[in-house]
Amino acid sequence: MGRSKVRKQKWFSFSKLREAFNAKGYDADDIIQTLRRYTREELRITQTTCSQPHAIENIQNKLEEEHSNIFEGDSGSELKSMVKRYIMRVHTNARTYSKARGRLIEDLSGDMPEDNDDEEESEVEFVDSAVTKNPSASKAPLRSRQTSLMPIVASPGQASAVVAITSNSNYMRTSEASSSRTNSQRRNTPRYAAPSRSSLTRNQGIDAVENFLNNCFPPMAHFLERFLSYGCRNAQLLRSVSTLPRDSIVRFIRSLPCLDGEAMSEMEVFLLTENFLNYSQ
Repeated sequence: MGRSKVRKQKWFSFSKLREAFNAKGYDADDIIQTLRRYTREELRITQTTCSQPHAIENIQNKLEEEHSNIFEGDSGSELKSMVKRYIMRVHTNARTYSKARGRLIEDLSGDMPEDNDDEEESEVEFVDSAVTKNPSASKAPLRSRQTSLMPIVASPGQASAVVAITSNSNYMRTSEASSSRTNSQRRNTPRYAAPSRSSLTRNQGIDAVENFLNNCFPPMAHFLERFLSYGCRNAQLLRSVSTLPRDSIVRFIRSLPCLDGEAMSEMEVFLLTENFLNYSQ
């Protein structure tokens, strides 16, 4: 009986992507903005990147048409792979935060959050506007064709952002809420300013997810980025999944985005399911 081969997933490095573009003699910021625009135009937010390989190829071809020698040379193949992972990251982040607010639109368009230079993750930051009294703003059900097993609980800084979709456009925009009934002036807060008061809580939550995967048998830390991209960023969500029936846990695991373009093997799904069941005990 042969052993199941576990493929370790590569981390996406935004800083290395910028360095690769600069090494080719291009303006990295200009190329990155172009990739984000192509991603909005080509990929549909109601579908995962794995189900739209033709769209990713179209983006790479359009970039090559605009910059004819960008994928040439010894480093061309590696750069093309990095571009693919960046496209998947942008699209997955847009899907994650769209789902968290219960809104799925047909086309990925409009403004999207900027990437940071983190080696392991690119987080989407939201405006820390006034705290709303609407309880539904702090917890929204995660809508998906595959599973609706658990809610994504937004952090205090994220819960106050509001997604507005106009009737005359497919653009997804983040707008600020009213500051208070007694103060009608809007605060001129930068669109992507990070809510510092929630940063520590968010990092602690990510550490909890990473610890869970490291303590799995066998260790499965190479799946951390899939959990983060899905929106599973704290121990509370892990506990919620672990209390589900086995079939529901399996559906949750299969719904994790396959950022490297490959789905988990049957053995990996089985082992991760067993670790979730042990986690609840």
